[in-house]
Amino acid sequence: MEKIIGLDIGGSGTAFVVTDGRGKVYFRGVWRTSRWDDPSL
Repeated sequence: MEKIIGLDIGGSGTAFVVTDGRGKVYFRGVWRTSRWDDPSL
């Protein structure tokens, strides 16, 4: 069963940190951010 354990916010977008319950951790749902204060955009 998937479980959201965190949120990763970076210059390229935002993603949920998800675990599958067996020790595997991965990112899910990456989307672009439109923050005006991010110089990398």
